[in-house]
This record gives sequence, C-alpha cells and structure tokens, in this order.
Amino acid sequence: MNSQQFSALKERSQVFRNDSVSLRKERLIKMLDWIIKNEDEIYEALKQDFSKPAFETLISEINPCTTELRYAIRKLSCWMSDHRVRTPMALFGHRSSIR
Repeated sequence: MNSQQFSALKERSQVFRNDSVSLRKERLIKMLDWIIKNEDEIYEALKQDFSKPAFETLISEINPCTTELRYAIRKLSCWMSDHRVRTPMALFGHRSSIR
C-alpha cells in the first residue's frame, strides 16, 4: 500500500466515524443479505478456486460470517453508547466516559 492509498483510507475512516447506529446497522444488514443471496456463487467460487466442498464452505466460511454479522447487528447500539468510567483523582468533581 502506498502513501496515497493510505491517505485515502484515513480520510474515509474519518467520514465513517460519525455515522449513526442506524446507518451502520443498515450496512451490516446489506452485507448479511448479500452473503445469503449469493451463497450459491460463494460455494461455486470456492469449489473452483480451492476445490472446497460445499459443506466445508458452509462451516468454515459462510456460517462464521453470518453469525458474526448477526451478533454485530444485535450489539452495535450497546457498543456505540457512552460508557462511564472512573474519574481520576486529579479531576475530582467531574464525570468521565468513553465515547
């Protein structure tokens, strides 16, 4: 990766940082739907490229991805919420949270 590509990725990451929970969930749902819709093509591609049987593809590729996507969709709101943390003594009287 060259410095130009890295700079482009860095700029794009700043844009994504401010996305709402609903927008992020929408993207995850689109990825999940794409995997489910294109399951047959995934089986075929892995069979052609790696001679991978369909059952192995299901167990090692498709199920882990869909399971993790569903988990992320379910937990995203919690992950994006503020979490209270202990305030250092030097900042006594203030509140601390991780955003």
